[in-house]
Amino acid sequence: MPYLIEFLLFLTPFAGFGLWRKLNPGREVPGAVVWLLLAGVGLGMAGAVFYARSVRIEADETYVPARLGVDGRVVPGRGAPPR
Repeated sequence: MPYLIEFLLFLTPFAGFGLWRKLNPGREVPGAVVWLLLAGVGLGMAGAVFYARSVRIEADETYVPARLGVDGRVVPGRGAPPR
């Protein structure tokens, strides 16, 4: 069931565009919409690069996976100096 919901969420923008094309035959997409789309894609890519650079570990570090602490709380994964 979760896969069905994810698949439907994936298809929603395509269905919206198809509906727009059906209701407006022969009309082109306005230029402002194209620029907003390009700005959204650019911001998404910039956010992905920022996130990747903020959570990386150095090449010589060893990854220590997340674990449960003594009090039952999750201790996040981290990079540790090599042994």
